Amino acid sequence: MTNRSYATHQGINRPVELYGFKAQYLLYLVLSLIGLFLSFVLLYALGLPALGCVSLVGGLGGGWAYLLHRWSQRYGAQGLLKFWARRQLPSHLSLTSRTLFMPMNHEKRPE
Repeated sequence: MTNRSYATHQGINRPVELYGFKAQYLLYLVLSLIGLFLSFVLLYALGLPALGCVSLVGGLGGGWAYLLHRWSQRYGAQGLLKFWARRQLPSHLSLTSRTLFMPMNHEKRPE
């Protein structure tokens, strides 16, 4: 009987990655490219010179792609969403009155 070798699937449960952009950053990049294309069409239709439109849209697109790549490297696949969620949490809770806890003393307990 001969030995058989089987290919192992090494990329299972890993986030999708393309040119250093991970997971949702690919979606952000695609949506921004669509938005930049539409803004180019709008600017060109308004009568701006083509070179001006290309330079403006190219500069904005390059800056946005650089920022997305930095976020992808820094925060990883889900880290940016966790970072934004963490910023929404209050640093501490402060209560200036005991009235919130007073009804707890007057509740009847089952005997």
